[in-house]
Amino acid sequence: MKRRKNNNITRSFTVTKQYRQGAGEIFLEIIAGGINDNETPEKAIIRELKEETGYCCESNPILMGNYYCNPAIQNNKIYMYFCNNIKKISKQSLDDTEDLEIIEIPFNRIDSYIQSGAISQVFSVAAINLAKRYL
Repeated sequence: MKRRKNNNITRSFTVTKQYRQGAGEIFLEIIAGGINDNETPEKAIIRELKEETGYCCESNPILMGNYYCNPAIQNNKIYMYFCNNIKKISKQSLDDTEDLEIIEIPFNRIDSYIQSGAISQVFSVAAINLAKRYL
């Protein structure tokens, strides 16, 4: 994601740092969440971005693709969006079960985070690699 600061463009990825019970570890992940009833995937990412970070996207999110997670045993899809020119408009509005920190990773360092395993969640790795064509 690009983020504007004082009319300067900062090429960076905004990720969250949070504990994941299933793996018992802390992960750096893209902004993500579920789609509520009567909500489009685009509206869901706009809502999740604001809730998890307090940021808004100054332009419409760009759908990078939608993909099955594990079609052998599941029928759910994930929708990956690129949000350009995000800016802080409010405080985080987290659910009671959420405890996450916002991390900004410069574009020129993102590959080292993936290669070192600092970013290891597959959806995040895929979305970051798709987003590179927009930066």
